[in-house]
Amino acid sequence: MLRIVTNVLILLSIAAFSAVAAADQSISDSTSATPSQAEQVARVMIEVDSLITPGSTFTASIVLPDNCDSLGGFTLSLEYDFDAVVVDSVASGSLIAGEWEYFTYRTDLLPADDSELIRSAYLKIVALADQHDPDGKSPAPRSRVGAGELARIYLYATDHSSYLNKPIQLRFRWDDCTSNSFSDPTGNQSYLSRTAFDYSNEPVPRSDVIHAGAAAGCFKAIRNIPLRSFDFYSAAFVITTAALEFLQPAGD
Repeated sequence: MLRIVTNVLILLSIAAFSAVAAADQSISDSTSATPSQAEQVARVMIEVDSLITPGSTFTASIVLPDNCDSLGGFTLSLEYDFDAVVVDSVASGSLIAGEWEYFTYRTDLLPADDSELIRSAYLKIVALADQHDPDGKSPAPRSRVGAGELARIYLYATDHSSYLNKPIQLRFRWDDCTSNSFSDPTGNQSYLSRTAFDYSNEPVPRSDVIHAGAAAGCFKAIRNIPLRSFDFYSAAFVITTAALEFLQPAGD
């Protein structure tokens, strides 16, 4: 009888151990940073007119054309040719204007060895939905999930002949794990890039580490592992006198 009881206890111990191991494996699987972990993948796109008149002012928008999980903030990082265009100012996009409580930006030149351009500059935009102000205001739920415009950039195009009739890029760049990142309303969950696309909608090769999206190391964490939740699409335009001809009324 004692042997039977002992065998039963051994079997129960084995079963319990197996259940714990399976649970640990389940937890491990649920925290692994794989693209399928995210509930959905949304796009973040730079939208700008394809033809720009030399010496003119124009706008570019960073838009979220899809719905996404509720957001609490974002940091967006862009790169552009400082000799071709100048960023005059940046404003909250129509989706978050009047709703989100903090919005700021900065621009600066990049080091000469950090770009293939002669003078490359970056634009960094930071926004927070709710700063827990004393009045207890909260942004409208729709402003957190899209779809809509996140930021509007006001630019000035050069009239120098060396920049006419060739693509001028506005593209996302990644300097660290906070570049082009979003967070949930708690600030505990980060949403990073899944894939980065160039202005021709082709995936940027991983060899281009600055423009190919978040590095693999950004998804290695003990807890609150970031999700691959967004695809980023850069853009380009052409500074050309053809834009004037295109806008010229027929018969003139």
